[in-house]
Amino acid sequence: MVSAASSADGGNFQPSAARVAGMTRLAFLLLLLAGPARAVEPGIANTPTFPPSPVMGASPGTPPPRVINAIPGNPPPIQVITVPSIQGPPYIAYPPMSFPKAQPTPASRLVRSPQPRRPAQVLVTAEDYPASARAMGAQGVVAFVLTVGVDGRVADCTVTRSSGAAPLDFATCRLMRSRARFTPAMDHTGNPAVATIAQQVEWKL
Repeated sequence: MVSAASSADGGNFQPSAARVAGMTRLAFLLLLLAGPARAVEPGIANTPTFPPSPVMGASPGTPPPRVINAIPGNPPPIQVITVPSIQGPPYIAYPPMSFPKAQPTPASRLVRSPQPRRPAQVLVTAEDYPASARAMGAQGVVAFVLTVGVDGRVADCTVTRSSGAAPLDFATCRLMRSRARFTPAMDHTGNPAVATIAQQVEWKL
C-alpha cells in the first residue's frame, strides 16, 4: 500500500517512472484541449467575443449574407445625345391693320344734320376741370368739330380753336367722346348717315 510505504519512509514518497509518464501525458492532452493561449496587449481589455447575430428569416445553418463594398473608381462616361432642333414656319411680320374712318356724308346729300340731345356746355362740370389747368389758372373757349356716326355716338373729335391750354383741349374731346349723344343725321334716302357738327365749350374758373 502507498500509504503504508509513505509512513514507513517518514513521508518521503517518490512516484514511479510510469506514474510520472502518465501524468505528463494527461497534462499534454489538457493543453491540446485548451488550445493556444492568446497574449493580451497591455492597455486593451480582454473582452469576450460573441458570434454574430443570426439574420432574421434565415433558416438555421444558413451562412450570413456576404457584404460586398463597392470600390470607388471612375464612373462610366456619359453619352450626350444631341437632338436636332425643329424649325417652325418662318415668322411673318404683318403691318398693323388700320381701318379707314367713316367719311362724313356731304352736306348736299343730307336732309338733316346731327341733333344734340343735350347742349355741349352742360356736359362739362366744375369737377371735370383739369387739376393742371386749375393750378396754372388756365381758362378759355375750346371750339371743335365732332364726327357723329350712324349710332349717334361721337366717332371723332377735332379741335378747331384752342383755349391756349392743352389740358383743357384734351379734356374737351375726352368728355365729348364719352358723354355726347346725338340723333344721327339723315341722308336724302331717309337712312342714318355719318355727319359732322361744330360746337364749342367754355372753361371758366
